[in-house]
Amino acid sequence: MLLKGKTICIDPGHAGPGIDPGCVGPMGTDEATVAWDISNRVAAILQNRWGAAIIMTKNDVVDAPSDSLSYRASVANNAGADIFVSIHLNAGSPAAHGTETFFYAGSDAGSKLAQSIQNQLVACLGLTDRGLKTANYAVLRLTDMTAVLTEVCFLSNYDEEEYINRDDIRQKAAEAIAQGLVDYLVTN
Repeated sequence: MLLKGKTICIDPGHAGPGIDPGCVGPMGTDEATVAWDISNRVAAILQNRWGAAIIMTKNDVVDAPSDSLSYRASVANNAGADIFVSIHLNAGSPAAHGTETFFYAGSDAGSKLAQSIQNQLVACLGLTDRGLKTANYAVLRLTDMTAVLTEVCFLSNYDEEEYINRDDIRQKAAEAIAQGLVDYLVTN
């Protein structure tokens, strides 16, 4: 299998409903639940189809209140992961829309991985390409391996919230993220 021997750490964004739901869309969809669902789909694809070893930063949609961003990075570091990907949904004005992916400034590998995932997400979901951005997020700064954080769509946008609530679209998002990871690992 193509990714046998590779360890990928997947970080479903936010701690979960009632603790830290992340952003909440106008229809009441919370980010943590959607990120959890997409993350588990990505994990299944990478493990079952491509043979990667998967580490999740949490084992349930609801994390313990003591969860921290440095803890999430330490899970990946302690596992010796090759790649770290944090999966989120964005928030902004109701008119904000599209997909964007972040990497740590100065990380050439992070930039390449972010571009690979961004390309796949935009192609598969057909949403506006907001491009790559750098950020000083703890999960990007504190990880020892190539790391990215992707914002699949804007949950604060009614149309995108409705879109990401479709099972087929969540599956497409997961397929895109997984394919972006595979593309990056095969060429780098």
